[in-house]
Amino acid sequence: FITPMAVGEINGDGYDTSGIELLPNGSLNPSTVERAFEGHGRLTASIVADVIHKAKARAGGIMYFAATVQHAEEVLASLPKGSSGMVTAEVSKLGTGEIIRRDRLIKLYRDGDIRHLVNVGTLTTGFDVAHTETIAILRYTESAALLQQILGRAWRLHPAKADSLLLDYAGNVDRHFPDGDIYTPLVEAKGAAAGGEGVSALCPDCGHENEFGLVGDRAEFQRDVHGYCLDVFGDRIQTEHGPMPAHYGRRCNGLIQTGAAGEHTRCGYFWTSKACAQCDAANDIAARFCCECRAELVNPNDKLISDFKAMKKDPTRRQTDRVLGVTFRLGISGAGNKTIRGDWVTPYRQFSTWHMPESKTLQGMQAWDVFNRATNGGTEKPDTVTYKKDADSGFYRVLAFNQPEDVQPPAKSDWKEGAKAA
Repeated sequence: FITPMAVGEINGDGYDTSGIELLPNGSLNPSTVERAFEGHGRLTASIVADVIHKAKARAGGIMYFAATVQHAEEVLASLPKGSSGMVTAEVSKLGTGEIIRRDRLIKLYRDGDIRHLVNVGTLTTGFDVAHTETIAILRYTESAALLQQILGRAWRLHPAKADSLLLDYAGNVDRHFPDGDIYTPLVEAKGAAAGGEGVSALCPDCGHENEFGLVGDRAEFQRDVHGYCLDVFGDRIQTEHGPMPAHYGRRCNGLIQTGAAGEHTRCGYFWTSKACAQCDAANDIAARFCCECRAELVNPNDKLISDFKAMKKDPTRRQTDRVLGVTFRLGISGAGNKTIRGDWVTPYRQFSTWHMPESKTLQGMQAWDVFNRATNGGTEKPDTVTYKKDADSGFYRVLAFNQPEDVQPPAKSDWKEGAKAA
């Protein structure tokens, strides 16, 4: 079901990763990563040349997994300008230096217009280009699960691929596959940060492997590499708030480089989140204010109810109310025309409207026809009335009858409980 993969011998030296350290939260120490991979121009150039030489007899795409954005720039600088590109969390560009949209660059790679694709932690999962044939790992991987996700980019079946090639320049194979079997990694048990049984959850965005405490009543569910619960068909179990994680973790603990000077920020991926109604940014389910625009976060259902109540308080907005009662009275207008006055009572207000049975204008005749058919000439009560108040004159105008009434969205008292469970 997968394309066999050969582990190629590398010529020359790879990167020295012996000095890389892990921070207390389990993520890589950025400064040690930078020392190991950045600024080694000649070494990087020779590694890229080795990759190109090893893949010379192959026709498929080549993916390079770099350690940092600066490192990816160095790798891209050593690749053929007309057939290479780079994708990071912030920018996508061609080997020529042209900045282009991410989807356009990936399409160029998918269509075979460029052969070399460099990335920094963004294409480790959920990226499917079957003609990818060579994987060049130029980064340190913290876990066997992450490494296998990377290898999976070339395991996809393709009629033009007899096998695929792995070239590792950072000692990952020796670290995670000590017996040389890349399909049976060495897996070490780790304790949960919050106590109890731990769950390993690979971040879909940055590839960092998180360790979270297991939610007890979800222990028997199958789980994917990202820590989400799966059903018997292998699909993620969906809840009102999205896929159901098997752990208590909310946000990824990985660090992402955000500037050329080496600044890093915490990855913004949430396993369970609530979206800001103003800017759509993802926020922790316990947050009160949006992390991006600082707008106050409310339960989406509460906002619907609030919006509904605000609408019903404003008669200048179109309303459809249930008719509790109505009284029709015959009269004469100031111009001497026959009128029927309707005094309406609804759950929200009382108001009056005037109707002209002998109107000579097209609009007036159409309005009378609607009123006449719904009330039998002003003798019967319709079920609902649709109306709107003119803000300038203060008069009410009937728009329709017997339409579905405006209904307040139901309150969901279990929203907070559901958010906590998720």
